[in-house]
Formats: sequence, structure tokens, C-alpha cells
Amino acid sequence: MVSAPALADDLDDQQSDLQNQLQQSDQAIDSHHAELDAATAEVVNSRQALADAQATLAKAQSDRDAAQAVDAQKAADLESAEQELTDAQSAVSLGKDAVEAQQAKAANDMRVAHQQNTGMLSLGMLFVDGQDAGSVSSRVQWASTLYNANSNELNRLTELQLQLQNAQTEMATLEDGARVAREAAAAQLSVTQAAEQAADDAAGQVAGLVAANEAAEANAAQILADERAANESMQAEMDSVTQQIQERNERRAAEAAAAAAAAQAAAEAQAAADAQAAADAQAAADAQAAADAAAQQAEQQSWSDDSYSGDSYYEEPAAQAAPAPAASSSGFPLYMPANGPYTSPFGWRTNPVLGYSELHDGTDIGAACNTPVYAAASGTVTQAIPEGSSGGWGNRVVLDNGVIDGVAVSTGYNHMTNYIVGVGQSVSRGEVIGYIGTTGLSTGCHLHFHVWIDGNVSDAAPYL
Repeated sequence: MVSAPALADDLDDQQSDLQNQLQQSDQAIDSHHAELDAATAEVVNSRQALADAQATLAKAQSDRDAAQAVDAQKAADLESAEQELTDAQSAVSLGKDAVEAQQAKAANDMRVAHQQNTGMLSLGMLFVDGQDAGSVSSRVQWASTLYNANSNELNRLTELQLQLQNAQTEMATLEDGARVAREAAAAQLSVTQAAEQAADDAAGQVAGLVAANEAAEANAAQILADERAANESMQAEMDSVTQQIQERNERRAAEAAAAAAAAQAAAEAQAAADAQAAADAQAAADAQAAADAAAQQAEQQSWSDDSYSGDSYYEEPAAQAAPAPAASSSGFPLYMPANGPYTSPFGWRTNPVLGYSELHDGTDIGAACNTPVYAAASGTVTQAIPEGSSGGWGNRVVLDNGVIDGVAVSTGYNHMTNYIVGVGQSVSRGEVIGYIGTTGLSTGCHLHFHVWIDGNVSDAAPYL
């Protein structure tokens, strides 16, 4: 008789396991939420830095505009200074011409005075004999006028020379001022242009940082979305497998119950038949004994001494042995599903792809891609799912291996490069069903091997 598994307990345990896995997935989603929040904070900070850099750039541009205004003023001052210099140069030129003319005029007047000897008259000459007082007075007045004229010319010449000297000095000052103005304007413009370029470069760098942080934020959001999608898909896939196993177990339990009832009915019928046969045999034996006794008595009463009646013997039928129960062939240990070492055991670990702690619900066997994958026990293919529909398990096969040593067993083979069996196909223990790969959520070539015992995902190591 095949015993039915304790389905209610199995379902409760499986529900508890699934709740634990969902809790871990929720924690992973919370972790990715934190990463997204951190990335968003970085974006906010970099945007603030960009605003600061743009403010610095605006200040530099304002300084540049002010410097350009100063430069324009300096240019105007330079133009004015150059105009004043031009005017001064003209004044100097005119002054030189005036001095030269005055010098020529003074020289000519002095020459005329010398020729007439009027400038050398002595007082005695003013009172020569034969001259009256009026004539002398006229001579004195003429000499004084000539002297004053010459003196005025000399003063005018001196004044013009001083004006020329002042004009030359002012011209030199203006030339120096114009040079200083040109140098200051050039230096100021160079500094402000450099500041503007530096501020523009800083703004460009910060804008690049903002773009990078926004990309990181988008990437974190995408990772979170992918994790949620993978979580939902894997959850749906696990629910589907669990549902199939549960339905199979229920079906087997019903079949086992029916078989047990039939066996019980057959046993009861056989017992009734055996009891009836024993009663019939006993009745026949009693009848035979009575007949023998009667015959013996009759023989004793017979007058013929030569007659002989032989004894009759009744043998009870041997009890029929109960049929021995059919021995179920043991499938444990399971056939090694791939040739390679264990690279990650069943249990809690940090997911190598998503980076958070979770229950690793299978046993990883490391081997090169395209290494054969074998059926761990004979059974029927219940699932053969391509990578795009398996929710992160890659190319996946699930086998219903039947009841082994009193427990219902199913096995799963994940991340294969490809599989070579189809749903409903029967496979034998050790038969090649596919090839190792790294499809789905995988970081390298390996087989993720699942074992379900009575509907609960279990550590495969004790059964291999």
C-alpha cells in the first residue's frame, strides 16, 4: 500500500517558504528603493552645484561686461588722450613756429637797432651841441621806445619758449598716460576673458556631472523595475510549478486512497472466501468422519470377517499466502545532473546579480557551457520553458519523477543553453535532456538544480 503524503502540512510549509522568499524580495526592493533615493539625492546635489556654477558663470559674465565697459571707457579715455596728444603736438609745432618767428623778428629788430646804433646811444649823445631841448626829448623818447620794443619781443620770445616747453611736457605726460591706459585696458580684458572661460568650463563640467548623475538615477530606477519584474515573473513561475506539484500530489493521494480502498476490499473478500473455504472443508471433513464411523460400525457388525474397509484421510488445504507488496525501485541517490563541482549550495546567500540577500533555492553545479545535463531520475517532462518566458530561470526543464522511496519527487534544470526534450516526453535516469548555459539571471555557465520533495523545494545535496 502506498501512503498518501500529508498534503495540508506540505502546503502550509510551502506557503511559509514562499512568504519568506517574498519577504526577502520585498527587502531587496526596499534596498533598490534606497539606492534610487541616493541616486536622486546625487542628482539634486549636482543640480545645485550646476546652479552654483551657472551663478558663478553669470557673475563672471557680469564682470566681463563691466570690464568691457571699463575697457570702452579706457578706450574713450585713450582716444581723448590721443586727441589731446595730437592737439599738444600741434601746439608744440605751432609754438616752435612762433618761437622761430619771434626769434627771427627779435634778431631782425636787434640787427636794425645795431645798424642804426640807436640801442648804443649814450646820455651824452642826447645833449650834443646845437640841439635844443625838444630835439633831445624826441631822441630820448625814440630810444626808450626802441628799447621797450626789443624788451617786449624778448619777453614774448621767452613766453613762447615756456609755452613750447609746457606743451612738450604735457605731450610726454599724455603719451605716458595713453600707454598706461592701453596696457590697463588690455590686462583687464584678458583677466575677465580668462575668468569667463574658467566659469564656462566649470559650468560645462558640472553639467556633465548632472548628466552622469541623471543617467545613474535612471539606471537605478531601471534596476529596481527589472528586479520587480523578475521577482513577479519568478514568483509566478514558482507558483505555477508549486500548483502543478500540488495537483499531482492530490491526484496521487486520490489514486493511492482508491488503491488502498481497493486493496482493502480485495483483502476483505479474500478473507471471506478463505473463511468460507475453511468452513466448507471442515463440514466435508465432519461428513467424511461420520461416514467412516458408520462404515466401521457396519463392518464390525458384518458376519463376514474377510471384509476390510480402508481409512479415508482428509488433508486441510494449505493457507494461501498473502501476495507480497510490489517493491518500488529506489531512485536515491539521484543521478548527478551534470559533471562539475558544487559552486553554490542551497541556503541563504547574496544574489550575485542583484546584490541582496535571498534564499538560494537550489544547488549550483559549475561546468563549461554546452556540458550535457542529465535527468536525475526517470520521469515525465512537465515544463520546457524558453528563456524569454521563464522569469529569470533561463531555458528551463521540470521533470515529474514520481514517488521515490515513499516521497513525491520533482526536479528542475535551469539556465541551460538549450534543452532537447518536450512537455509530456518520458525520459530515463541519466538521459541527456539539455546543455549547461548562462541564460536568464546568471553570471556564468552553471546548472541551477531544483529538487521538490512532496511539493516543497528542498536541498538537493542529501539526495545526490
